[in-house]
Amino acid sequence: MRIDKHSRSSETRDFKSLVEFQSIKGMGIIKIKRSKSTDYLMFDHLQALLEAVDKAAASDAKIVIFDGGRHLSINTGIFEILQNRLSADKATKEKSLAIHTLEKLLHEKIRALIVPTITLATGTLSGRGLGIAISTTFMITDHTTKIAMPEVRYGFFPGAGATWFLPHHIGTAAAKYFALTGYPMSGKEAVGLGMAHGYTEDMDQFIAELGKVAADDNDLNQSESGFPSGLLEKLGVKSKKEYKNNLKELESNIENHFGFGQSNQGYLGDICQSLGEASRSGELFAQKTLAAMRSGNATSLWLTEFLIDTFSQENLYAEAEAREIELSFMMEMTGTFAFFEGVLGLKKGIVPESFESHLDTIVLTDYEGFRTEIAAQYINTGSVLETNEPSNIRIMNMSFLKENTTLVKIESP
Repeated sequence: MRIDKHSRSSETRDFKSLVEFQSIKGMGIIKIKRSKSTDYLMFDHLQALLEAVDKAAASDAKIVIFDGGRHLSINTGIFEILQNRLSADKATKEKSLAIHTLEKLLHEKIRALIVPTITLATGTLSGRGLGIAISTTFMITDHTTKIAMPEVRYGFFPGAGATWFLPHHIGTAAAKYFALTGYPMSGKEAVGLGMAHGYTEDMDQFIAELGKVAADDNDLNQSESGFPSGLLEKLGVKSKKEYKNNLKELESNIENHFGFGQSNQGYLGDICQSLGEASRSGELFAQKTLAAMRSGNATSLWLTEFLIDTFSQENLYAEAEAREIELSFMMEMTGTFAFFEGVLGLKKGIVPESFESHLDTIVLTDYEGFRTEIAAQYINTGSVLETNEPSNIRIMNMSFLKENTTLVKIESP
């Protein structure tokens, strides 16, 4: 792992080969390890992380780093959730529900640490990995960072506290945009929008400089964050002000189409109507956004928008209350047909794994077992829906049917 090339560990603990804790001259490092076939955080990872956080709390570390390596968490582990939920074994089935409670406990323990905590947000962060990152004092991104919440495509909704922390970090409209489309944030976007705290051009160099700070007692004080003011900038980390201006167009588009909610009596229907009208007028942002949302599960879209809008209201729900409500919905959603359908669709390749694509496959079947998949194409048909303006709809390549289908003429007696 990259940290090892800068320092030599004085203490190492290996918990089931999943999570490793190292203490390096005042800097505690919690290193998350996965096999090549596992790109998400499993139940056992969370248990091992709890042990590692306890080790960090008992150590003399003045800073604790969470390092996921190349990727912190590429997906949300939905296959494991569904498999456990459908298991005939009672203990395994209960495990599928307990994982959400365990996840919440881990976040609380991370926040309870009395020293600054930092997530190295390299690679893809989604699901449980994003929940861990947002629980730390600082999240540092780089050119590899991709933060995404693709859950609405799978018949689920962003968990790990996302429906609470998204509106409180990046605003309600932006929270709805990223959660309802599944589109990823880059490292610079995450900093500019307020999701992350800083961007570095060289993560390895940042770690090396941070190690020097941790080794020098005089460089740390007892400020609220545990960091001297301006320390991140001194370590070469760029802050929100560096990227805010570059996001004006994106933020304007988001506010125009997603700035609906309880405060102005507007909801998901108003978002879709706004996007639909702009799409018919040729607005590229609206067309892409609407296509992405149409690839989501209807129930998931409604619930996601409802929870984000609800939890964004001032003095309505405290974070702890919001997490309990989110947890209840999670346990219910994992047992719904929408979630089964979403997971199976991903498994079959109908629901794409890529964050920036949307549903692009039409499946034809019949009762005799015939099945084929046809790539969808966007074609302007000139047809109209409720207005007199032409709309773009998705149709399949009919040449396939001409070559592979026998037509039978049926006449009335």
